[in-house]
Amino acid sequence: MSETWLRGTETLTVELDGRIDLARAKAIVGAGLELDPVDGAALVNLFAFRMEGMSVRGVPGPRLDYAELLWRVAVRHGDTPAWLCVACDIDAMIVRALGAWLVRYPVREARIDVDERRLEGVDPEEGRMVLQLDRRDGTVADVPARAMMVRSRGALFRIPWGTGVAPERWCADVRVEHASLARKTFDGQVAWSAVARVMRGRPHECGIARAVGG
Repeated sequence: MSETWLRGTETLTVELDGRIDLARAKAIVGAGLELDPVDGAALVNLFAFRMEGMSVRGVPGPRLDYAELLWRVAVRHGDTPAWLCVACDIDAMIVRALGAWLVRYPVREARIDVDERRLEGVDPEEGRMVLQLDRRDGTVADVPARAMMVRSRGALFRIPWGTGVAPERWCADVRVEHASLARKTFDGQVAWSAVARVMRGRPHECGIARAVGG
């Protein structure tokens, strides 16, 4: 099972960067990792997507459709730039179970809608993240890849993560309408970027989380 991969297609993906205070970010990240700050603040990231046809390689069963909000902090593991996943909201119960078991995500329940003009996530306590998106003309600059990390039961794990490129990519101006879910996740206010990266058709691959120490 250690080589099993989860595969599918992100029919639509929205990625938005933000900034939070360094001290608050360090408290979230904990020991074993250093922050990878930008302009004196900690970089955080919301990676939201709608998935189609997710399956577990080598395991018979149905292909799963779902939506996910992945909340991350930019860190360094040794010399390697990485994201530390601090929360993972998923709208399908079976996928939450798989994510917690195989990938060791700190999963949460939420209702999620990801569209090219609007993103909405609402948790059972009515914490909300709502973005309005206005497509821009022009190309999207490539963003350097980062390793994917997660902490589970006090141990640090690395998640194999595919780097497939979406056939369609663009930028969108962002208006944040509600952000209480983000404030809950990052324990306070986030200064979000005014521009998001949007993708259609990105190949999604991730694997079993593997302990790396820390």
